[in-house]
Amino acid sequence: MPALELIFAAMFLGQLPSGDLPEVRIRSGPYAFPQSVISVQTNLVSTVVTVRDRRGIPVGGLAQADFEIFDDGKPQAIKFFSVQDLTRPIPAPPQVESAGQFHAPGVTSRPPRSMALFFDDTHAALFDAHKSVVAAEKIVDEAGPLDRLALFTGSGRVFVDFTTGREKLHAALKKVIPHWSRRQLDPCITLDPYQAYAVANNLDASEVNAAVAKATACNCVSQDSACLAAQVAVAHDAAELAWDLYKSGSEDALDSLRIAVNRLAQMPENRILVMLSRGFVTGGMNRQKSEIINAALRAHIVMNGLNPEGLLPNIKPLRQMVLQQLMQETAEATGGKLVKNNNDITGALESLVALPDVSYTLGFTPLRDPDGKYHVLKVKLKNNHGYEVAARQGYWSDKSDPAKEPAQRRIDEAVLSNQEVAEIPTTLRVSVPAPDSGQPLAIRFKVDPRPLRFLAKDGRSMQELTFVAVLMNPAGEYLTGKQVVMDLALTQAKLASMQESGIEGLMDFPVAPGNYSIRAVVREAGQNRIAASSASFEVK
Repeated sequence: MPALELIFAAMFLGQLPSGDLPEVRIRSGPYAFPQSVISVQTNLVSTVVTVRDRRGIPVGGLAQADFEIFDDGKPQAIKFFSVQDLTRPIPAPPQVESAGQFHAPGVTSRPPRSMALFFDDTHAALFDAHKSVVAAEKIVDEAGPLDRLALFTGSGRVFVDFTTGREKLHAALKKVIPHWSRRQLDPCITLDPYQAYAVANNLDASEVNAAVAKATACNCVSQDSACLAAQVAVAHDAAELAWDLYKSGSEDALDSLRIAVNRLAQMPENRILVMLSRGFVTGGMNRQKSEIINAALRAHIVMNGLNPEGLLPNIKPLRQMVLQQLMQETAEATGGKLVKNNNDITGALESLVALPDVSYTLGFTPLRDPDGKYHVLKVKLKNNHGYEVAARQGYWSDKSDPAKEPAQRRIDEAVLSNQEVAEIPTTLRVSVPAPDSGQPLAIRFKVDPRPLRFLAKDGRSMQELTFVAVLMNPAGEYLTGKQVVMDLALTQAKLASMQESGIEGLMDFPVAPGNYSIRAVVREAGQNRIAASSASFEVK
């Protein structure tokens, strides 16, 4: 049992009841700033940002002062900032073998990954699918022994849940084939999904003219002027009907992608999703896309895109932009990358399943209340140096009922906010160690359980409390954090005792001399209420 669990267990467990169910069960682990977009009760927004140089290499060493963030074109004050740097050495004891790998002290060691490969088989051509499968087979072969992989398809016909079993993955890859049908209602005006969308929405004049020409050739043999004039509406109507058919295919693919993201979110850290697709039209589907991006960001998922078509010198820029908008937006939002016009599909996929070396998390509090609208975001560097900055393009400022809001999202919001919240009676006390004492910094929580709602079940009073503490430097940059979940199944006697004395918890952090701030959050599950507080202090 980790030391943190021992601290809580010593304070809460006491004597177990006669049954098998303990009155207090403790779960604990590290806590890091979520790479998420949050815009609900605390009206807080954050995004992960990746900065790359001209060679595509992530740039490290940047500070909060280097960035600017704009909400609908208006500059915002950055409220928090953190850095994830996988190039820093991870210490490991010498002469230790783990899964056949040797780790020397102070040598950077890549942690295991949870990787989801999403094949867009509903929009793929046969050769595209073949190249994607060949590249994926090499990824499976070269994955680390502790890496977990899963396969998802847009059609849902091939699926392998996360596993380290390579044979099962290889067998499934052989079944990945295109499942795309071009359904048409108008025999004269045949349109692919992009053409149907572009004509229906008057997006591309050349495609509109081409569709009108098809309608004219089919319907106006005599070249009658009235007939010719009517073909614009005919082409538009045919395009709308075709797009209605194709749109359902795009929505189905988005649903499949959402399922993949949600499943990946349940896996351990270092989550990567690669979407292998030539792209498909997602115009007018901003809410569905935003839900996928938000889910990925809350779970720290890096989403990458790879177009297996390879080099396409003659493709229209507008067509490519429309088809690959989803992959572009998800990559930019989550710190990932979109690879296109590249014939080295295998090499590109290998680069995309690698964890990004350096990324940054920025956040701000909008001046307006949540309004249920979509807002455009822009992140810039004050001195660009020719760097490419990738961040999400916008967010939905949704109103929500806090009682229905997902638990971890509510906790993350409170951690990232600077607001004091007192929905449940909680006190926070910070005990700063004496100079040269060698003692850790102590964070003490005390919750009054009397106002809490307990669920009665099998003669017990059930409740769940989550404690989070995050240590930051004076600039608000994340240093370390811990999260503890306490499952309560109290007998009447234990509940009465706790109601009398309160529920207390302790976390400690080893700290060097310097100035710090702490952000502490407590959440109860009965009504999804929280308490949050901050404190600043100096360790001498």
